[in-house]
Amino acid sequence: MFVVASKCSDGTIEYITIPADHLAEGIPTTIYKPEVVPDNPVIIVYFRGGGLVVGLLKICMPMLMSIVHYTGAILVAPEYRNLPCPEDRFAPFTDCEAAARWVLDNKPAVGGVVDSPVGLSGDSAGGQLCCSVNYSIPNQFAFQVLYYPVTNLEREGYESFEELWSVPAFSGRDMAQLLEWCQLLEEPSQIDNPRVNPSAPRYDPPLSASPPTLLIIAELDPLRDWGTEYAAKLRDAGVHTEEHVVEGVTHGFTFSVSNFKTCSARAFQTTADFVQQFKPQQQKL
Repeated sequence: MFVVASKCSDGTIEYITIPADHLAEGIPTTIYKPEVVPDNPVIIVYFRGGGLVVGLLKICMPMLMSIVHYTGAILVAPEYRNLPCPEDRFAPFTDCEAAARWVLDNKPAVGGVVDSPVGLSGDSAGGQLCCSVNYSIPNQFAFQVLYYPVTNLEREGYESFEELWSVPAFSGRDMAQLLEWCQLLEEPSQIDNPRVNPSAPRYDPPLSASPPTLLIIAELDPLRDWGTEYAAKLRDAGVHTEEHVVEGVTHGFTFSVSNFKTCSARAFQTTADFVQQFKPQQQKL
């Protein structure tokens, strides 16, 4: 594992390659660290959004550094392959599962210690990837934080999709287009596959294997009803679930930190308060 590090105003950014059996070149990964790293830090494995078809980590840096600034956690962000991917129709899910397994087994390599709690987080399709990883690696993560997540592959019957079908911001039509581009639904059976559809029926493991969850939901988001429904499903399964609907904002508002300064700051502080529950007590000198 080759590490390239650089300083930034709020901490350190490191670039590594996570080895993966399915990829000879490995998984390019960025590690964001706070200026002062605790003796036993929380580690967050973060999956970016982009509908599984677009996006790069480098354009997410303001959001990711904000999460690190507010939480004091080490954030590990793998750069997964987008869809469609000829060699693996489930490429993002495969890459994120492999990266998360590696972090669980190699905490000191990213700046943590053996006892560091590891949580998951992601925005939009990144939230979908969190749910997928929790399904594939149950009962291993301390928590998850989902920002306006994709938690279903079906959109019929959801008021938020109809209400926001053609708004100037991210619309229901935009989400429908992304679902078409990623080609996950070329086989209707994928609706029932919990690895790709968080709202699919879960039998082994059940949804109760999910960790404590925080959902940050945008009021003016076509995905809004997906998020609130998923929060209810988690609660029904006995999972500690916190749900915060941010009024007056659109999908992706935390991604656009400079355009939604107050609301983004509130969301990141909510995240920090939630993550605080899982921080180990630091030894006093």
